[in-house]
Amino acid sequence: MTHRIDLEPAGTTLLTILAGVRDEHLDRPTPYHDRTVGELLQHLVTVTRVLRATAEKDFGPLTEVNLHVNDWPGLEDGWRAAIEEQVPQLVQAWREESAWGGTTRGGGLEGPAETAGRITLDELVLHGWDLARATGQDYPIDSIDPEVFAASLEFLEAVEHDEVPEGQPAAGADDDVSVFNRMVALSGRDPQWSPS
Repeated sequence: MTHRIDLEPAGTTLLTILAGVRDEHLDRPTPYHDRTVGELLQHLVTVTRVLRATAEKDFGPLTEVNLHVNDWPGLEDGWRAAIEEQVPQLVQAWREESAWGGTTRGGGLEGPAETAGRITLDELVLHGWDLARATGQDYPIDSIDPEVFAASLEFLEAVEHDEVPEGQPAAGADDDVSVFNRMVALSGRDPQWSPS
């Protein structure tokens, strides 16, 4: 049975963090493979468009875009307005029951639509956390239902990932902070990361 997830809390949290991003932050590193804040923002411009097309099953050039290219483009003008407009559109697209059924395409790959929905959730949550850490903001985990984090953690545990570094939260930990930190660790990030 398909398990739909409401992406609005994760999207709203991302936009709240985005409001705190200033020009002087753009060259800072992030927890995501040391990409800069600017590179990550441009990635969000692209990924929100791609994953909306994935939800709508609008199979065209957007769903063929490689989201994991080695050389990420620099930040383009209009990035803030684009993300502010596209995140609510992305959330709405994934509210449709049809988005979660059958198969779809994204990043040039075809697979279960429910998997794509969970990937979309991870993109919103984890990149929101990346931006928060890189810009000195707190990620408000209490603004999102713990079941959302549990769903993301379940998904990350089911896919291949690098070994979690020693000292990271144990899989059995069940308080909200530990579940969230476990999710961050399984994504290949250090939950204790901070800008140097």
